[in-house]
Amino acid sequence: MAGIPFSVRRPGRNQTVMKMTIKTATWLLGVVLVSAATGAAQSPADADSASRDYRAPLEGFALQPPAGGEKSARRVPTILVQWTKQDPKTSRTLWTLRVYRTTFQNPRADIQDYAEAIRERLGIQVGAKIDELSYLDAAGCPAIQILGHVAEKTSTDATGLKSQIPQTFFRQAWFLRKPGEFLVLDFATVEERSEQLAATWDKLLSSVELFDPNVYLRRQEENIQRAGVLLTNLSGEAIQSALPTTPRWFLVRKDGANVGWLCMRGRPVRRNKVAGYEIDSWMMLQLPDQPVRLVCQRQFTDPSMSMELWSGRVQFGSGEQSALFVEDGLRQGGLIIATLNDGRRQTAERKEISGKMIGMYLPKAVGTLLPSLLDPSKPAGYTFAEYDRQMNDFRMRTVTVIGSEQLNGRQAVKIADQPEADAEAVTYWVDEKGQILQSLSPDGLLSVSTGEQAVLTAYPNARSVIGQMNQTSPAPQTGQKPRRGKRMR
Repeated sequence: MAGIPFSVRRPGRNQTVMKMTIKTATWLLGVVLVSAATGAAQSPADADSASRDYRAPLEGFALQPPAGGEKSARRVPTILVQWTKQDPKTSRTLWTLRVYRTTFQNPRADIQDYAEAIRERLGIQVGAKIDELSYLDAAGCPAIQILGHVAEKTSTDATGLKSQIPQTFFRQAWFLRKPGEFLVLDFATVEERSEQLAATWDKLLSSVELFDPNVYLRRQEENIQRAGVLLTNLSGEAIQSALPTTPRWFLVRKDGANVGWLCMRGRPVRRNKVAGYEIDSWMMLQLPDQPVRLVCQRQFTDPSMSMELWSGRVQFGSGEQSALFVEDGLRQGGLIIATLNDGRRQTAERKEISGKMIGMYLPKAVGTLLPSLLDPSKPAGYTFAEYDRQMNDFRMRTVTVIGSEQLNGRQAVKIADQPEADAEAVTYWVDEKGQILQSLSPDGLLSVSTGEQAVLTAYPNARSVIGQMNQTSPAPQTGQKPRRGKRMR
């Protein structure tokens, strides 16, 4: 809710690593491996990426958040989206931007009546003091602008742990979308009001765009139906012919410089006594001033797409400073079971695929092969449901064939891969057979298809690194030495 103060308790190193590594692991397993299942997550190397435009078509608004903030990957039912900026040295929260919806059971007669109800609500719920209240027309919508503060206080959580919450200053804009319903922009800081903060707020407020989400919903429904037809008619032979049976190599670049490599291979195999198709991927990424990332991923599905297995391993750094995350998943019919091991503990989640979701559910292995399974000659959009372990829920992934385009002197087909409605798309270009020529992530990572020798010339140890990744197993409990696992065959 608006005006909720934030704690400035400094997290321990393990908490900081956990926050950074889980989100970045998701990003690496998605964007760089071209499946883009969770490409919305930011890389820590791109701290100012939150200054780009943010669009939420399902919620009917768009804005440009202030630079330097980090978009939260954690879903909170009462908050549509949130950004936070922290001091990199102290982890102290400097500001938080939240967007949420709120309703009044008894709609008021006019905007002034709403203002009085809002003043009362803020005072009761968070102890806020309103310093200034005004009315304006923003983005073609009547709105209430509020400037206020919440006094410093001590908070105690359910475990008895106390946190000191500093005095918080906030600026809010309440947009009246329909009688009794508001979209709220809440910008809270620990600094007193200043000209710089006022300018930041004014720029944020002027960037807000409001629109009807029903236009997007109608188009999404058409894309869902098209995706269902594709999956229903997808044969095992089509999946097998799309497999990269000869390993495909990519150099990963940022700002014109090599920052890593990627290798993918597909083949028919048997898993759990079931015949099917498997995609293996290995990647190394070394961004400037960031620890090295090593990613090993395996995805399997049977021809009927009723059973699938997947495993992803992400290592950050090396030696005592390294962190290893392992995700394993099994889908059997309408049930998904997925585990995550962070080296200290293992957690498991269960999720059922039911109702409408069944006809649009996309197995991870098929998701990686999508560019080779779509008709490149027909511009069209397809919306699938993909399982996300971090959310333990489904993301609505939309893949759109845009059309023909020249790429480095040759004809290619441009495809946009949007992991969910409010995420920026990964763009990739494919040849007439659907093989990926290159892909570009929102954070500027360019993966270019190349020969094995070109990768080995730039990274002579690439093959030995793949061998090491194949042997990596989840780290044991604290205090034990790492163990070696079985080699992936």
